[in-house]
Amino acid sequence: MKPLLLLIAAAPLFAQVTDFSSPSTSDPAARIFVTPLRNGDVDIDIEGSQAAPALVAKTARDAMGCKWRELDHDEDTIWGVCEKWLHGDAAGDATYGEGSIQLAPLVATLRAAGASGVNIRLWASSPPPILPRGWRKEVVESGGFFSSKTEYFTFRSASADYLDMPPAFVVTQGERSKPSRLVAPLLLVMFGPMLLALRLRRRGNRQGAGKASSMWLSWILNGALLYWLAAVHPVDIAGLLGKFHLGARLLLMLAGAILYAAPPLGSMASCLWILGTTRTTSSEARGRLIWLALAQQAALIVPLGLFLSVMGALDKQPALSIVCLPAAYMLYRAIRWYGARLQLSGLQVVGDGELTARMTAIAYAAGAKLRGVYVLRNRLAEEVNAFASPRGVIILTQGLVERLPRRELDAVIAHEAGHLRGRHIGIRSTVFWAIILFQVPAMALLTSVVSLPEWFPLALLGPVIYTLIVARVSQRHEFDADLRAARITRDPEAVIAALARLSRIRNSPLDWGGIQGSILTHPAMQKRVLAVARRFGVPAERALALLADPDLLAASKTAAGAVPASTYYPLPAEFNSAEPVFSPAGVQAYAFWES
Repeated sequence: MKPLLLLIAAAPLFAQVTDFSSPSTSDPAARIFVTPLRNGDVDIDIEGSQAAPALVAKTARDAMGCKWRELDHDEDTIWGVCEKWLHGDAAGDATYGEGSIQLAPLVATLRAAGASGVNIRLWASSPPPILPRGWRKEVVESGGFFSSKTEYFTFRSASADYLDMPPAFVVTQGERSKPSRLVAPLLLVMFGPMLLALRLRRRGNRQGAGKASSMWLSWILNGALLYWLAAVHPVDIAGLLGKFHLGARLLLMLAGAILYAAPPLGSMASCLWILGTTRTTSSEARGRLIWLALAQQAALIVPLGLFLSVMGALDKQPALSIVCLPAAYMLYRAIRWYGARLQLSGLQVVGDGELTARMTAIAYAAGAKLRGVYVLRNRLAEEVNAFASPRGVIILTQGLVERLPRRELDAVIAHEAGHLRGRHIGIRSTVFWAIILFQVPAMALLTSVVSLPEWFPLALLGPVIYTLIVARVSQRHEFDADLRAARITRDPEAVIAALARLSRIRNSPLDWGGIQGSILTHPAMQKRVLAVARRFGVPAERALALLADPDLLAASKTAAGAVPASTYYPLPAEFNSAEPVFSPAGVQAYAFWES
């Protein structure tokens, strides 16, 4: 019984390794293996050939109509390529190739040279719907842990009769581009956010809620960007570029990046200009913040556009893949460096001093490892910010140090240290790339199920999912960092006053609700203040009073062990020098490698 079971279990193995359709080595029949390539060439490998390589080359050129290039040959094998046998369509589509593979002359030449028969095996990803006479489809299964199935098309010629010759096999390669599919996404991305921004601005001016209207800006821009990434097909970009016959590969890459990045960047510029007047106090500040936002967005979208446009043209330009990723990475770094130079006039590493000692003590109390302290020289008063990098560096802007009293600055530093301790850094980029990787296959699956247009409305799912996930997680992180700051400093009123002062400097609303509260990365200041007050026993009336007037903190009794509220930390001594400690080359190096 056991031997019988073993034979039954081993039967599939014998079936996988034995190919009864292949001729034996003693059979004088010739074998032709045909593989269409992504760049329009057709690879032909002849085994068991008794014909001279020169005769095969002459047959390919004169009778088959292909530009033959021999790669190798030995006693009975000839390997070569019919260059550009698959050509683009009449419209000049650069991403699509089609052609009729005529193998009858080659079969006749091999039979005339002494082959008793000719067996052809052709691989085609897009075969004709009805196979030509005599062609059969075969499926080859590969065993192992990851099993797969490969489809081949075979023809067997056993006689020299004309009817036993292979008919032409029509092959298509790549995907036909449809530049018309770009029209709807282009119109929606260019004009949809702009119209929404105009509507929000008018409503804000009419209702006196301009600052609240500007809070929609993040949602509008994120939605427009992710919709564009999901709705635009790289082959359509490559097909549109192919109609201009740019020729040079570098020019093709640059044009693809520009064409891919221009619509979302233009949409961002228009929205920032329309709603920016409600957020800044001067035209100079508004223009500068617009350029800075464009540089930050371009650091993502321009390299991504270069990569995707090259991937769309890979069928016809395979050599571009060699330089695609390094070029995209260097372009990303260059744009990040430009954004840093646009924002900063000097980058100072804080040496030994009162501010460094205080930041180190706060980070130690938070349980975070602080690897560096930097102060950024900003050019505009609106650039008041603090942030932590994944490498354990806390960065303060010059305006923040100059405009926040000691207790409030301690609270901000403790908030950033709380982010480091809670490992909150990088959640947005993680979710963004997860959406980018999984949205396209998910869209393709849903489109095939519900039979809806590829660009609408399924492409909107990515922006919605991304915004909701990032907003939910980021708001929880902000609440957590606020509570950590109050616990580290033992001064919850300073945390409340710091939030209130930052809101006043940035001219941002104190409260927002409804859908705005679900899509923004930061909770409303009033919710954050009341959350800190509830956790640490601060009366709600006192918290709201500090929110309305953070200067009340200076008149209150200083918390035990806290620094006086009415004093400010001095700027690092390095700011008194004529030149920054970091030279321009140092600023470039920091922006290049730290980001």
